[in-house]
Formats: sequence, C-alpha cells, structure tokens
Amino acid sequence: VPSPDGWTAHEIRLRHFCNRADAVAQDLSAESEPQRYATVAGRQSRQLETTMPRIETKERTELGDFEALFKGVEDAMGFVPNSFYTFAHWPELMQSFAGFAGTVLGPGTIDAGLKQLIAFTSSNASGCRYCQAHTSHSAEKRGVDGDKIAAVFEYETSPIFTAAERAALRVAARAGSVPNGVEDEDFDELRKHYSEREIVEIVAVISLFGFLNRWNDTVATELEASPLRFADAHLAAHGWQPGKHASR
Repeated sequence: VPSPDGWTAHEIRLRHFCNRADAVAQDLSAESEPQRYATVAGRQSRQLETTMPRIETKERTELGDFEALFKGVEDAMGFVPNSFYTFAHWPELMQSFAGFAGTVLGPGTIDAGLKQLIAFTSSNASGCRYCQAHTSHSAEKRGVDGDKIAAVFEYETSPIFTAAERAALRVAARAGSVPNGVEDEDFDELRKHYSEREIVEIVAVISLFGFLNRWNDTVATELEASPLRFADAHLAAHGWQPGKHASR
C-alpha cells in the first residue's frame, strides 16, 4: 500500500471504503447461509434475524399527559411510531424530539414529498429498514407517486428525477454513509438549485434521520402495521425485509 502522503481527503475516504468493502466481502464469502443476505440499492446486506425490542415500550395508557402530543403525531402520520413509546422512558426527550421533528418535517421551503425521499435515501444508505419503511410510506402520503418511490433506488439515472432532486438525493445518500462521503462538489451542485435556507432544510432532514436511524436500529424498534404493509408491497422487490423490526 503506498504512503498516504499527499493523498486528497477523497482518496483517503475511498481507501477506507475499499478496506471496509474487502472486509465485508470476506464475511460474505465465509457465510454458510446465503439466504441471510439480500441486495438493497445495489449492495448486499445482512438479513438480521428477528429479535425483540431492546428497550421495553411504554403503554399509551400510562402516558395520559401526552395524549395531545400523540394525537398530533397520529394526525400527521396516521399512527404513533413505536419509537415514541421508547422515548417515553425519558419524557423530556420525547417532547423535545416531537418539537424538533415537527419543525424539520413540517411546512417549509422544501416540498414535503421531497423531504421524505431525502429521508429515505439517507436511511437507505445508513441501512435502517425501519426508517426506510416509514419514509417511503410517508412519501406516498405526501403525494409522491409509487413509481417514483420505487425509482429512488436509481435516482442518478432515472428520468423521473429532476437535476435538483438528484442533487439533494446525492447529498442524502453520501451523508448517510459511513464515513460521510459528501464533497464540496456536491454542495456546489446543490447551490445551482437551492438557496442557503433550502440547503439548511435539506441537511436538517438528513440529520434528523441520522438520529432516527441509529435509535431504531440500535433498539430494534418494531415496525407498525401500516408502514410494514407498504414496504412489503413496494420495497421488497429491491431486497427490503423488516429483519429485526418485524412484528412479534
């Protein structure tokens, strides 16, 4: 391996990515049960076995003081995500999160449907199947056509997407990766289509789901019936499975 002296930041990240890819490939070749892997967005990912939520969910009946909050969430989503019932062990967290998420995903300068596609693309890069189900389902509820949701896996080449949408989704995909792959050139492309205020909104959506991806994947949040049905119907062809988020 040549010395990294003089390498650009991009080359260093690329070397790190290649090293990680080699390690994953070795794990895949050693795996004796190939059905435990599926291709998601062009890459193989481990089909995690069903497990129990790692934090016990609170019952809604225990949380009467927050009924108005839950009704507001239901009005926006059609259901209360199970993550709220784990947040509820720390009520201040649940309240502050609800306010933050409401601001980021509420009315703003970026189209509500595009916000959900940005959230989906970032969550797909992160590998959080819970959030992939939620955001694809929410995109449909906000008027995104089912064909466009299915095509988001190929947003770079699909004619369904505009140059502006591709620029936002590219940043979402690279920001959701580890290590973060966003380059200055990506922001140069964003600025061709969006104001600084709009870019802040895009990055806020990505960042909100950075938290949600890690929360729900870490605690194995159980998927609710409605987004589970939607993802089974619209994402399974791309290798999506609920894995550890399956209903118990």
